[in-house]
Amino acid sequence: MIEATKGRPILTVSDSENFARDGGMIELKRVKDSIKVLVNLGVLNSHQFKGSSKLLRLAQIVTTSDSLGEKPSETKALDNCSLHAG
Repeated sequence: MIEATKGRPILTVSDSENFARDGGMIELKRVKDSIKVLVNLGVLNSHQFKGSSKLLRLAQIVTTSDSLGEKPSETKALDNCSLHAG
């Protein structure tokens, strides 16, 4: 799914493990009795979407590696629920 939407303004959301780190935009992760939202801002922005401050406050921001062979990294959760196509 990620490859099929590359470069197109299609929002990708999944509950698959490591979805956001693997190039998806938003991953919903079950943690005990709650849902954690992981957002890959780089991918979101590259598809012409912008996360609102309300969404980003709830989210944990993750990044993917480029073609440089780096391992994906994860940043700390931000206190930053809508998306806007731009």
